[in-house]
Amino acid sequence: VLKEYEKNNPAMLEKVFIFWFSTTVIPNNEIKLTVNDKSKDMKINSHTCFNELVINVVENKAELKKELEESINSQAPSFDDFTDPFDDFTDPNYLR
Repeated sequence: VLKEYEKNNPAMLEKVFIFWFSTTVIPNNEIKLTVNDKSKDMKINSHTCFNELVINVVENKAELKKELEESINSQAPSFDDFTDPFDDFTDPNYLR
């Protein structure tokens, strides 16, 4: 799936990396992929502090891709998506 994203959808590959590592590149330290065969109800999730992606047992590549995209697209926005409410604040006396 990652090779397919690399070839056909680099923007999605970046989203996978951000979801998995909290950065757009593969880190130099250890990365982990854990297969969870206990709960089919759980969405794919990640532990970015440990560079770990936890996936469910799936029947095929299409199912893995669907679950991965659903998990990524349903996540909360990152801090990078927020803007500072005071960026456009022009009153020079505000902090005095």
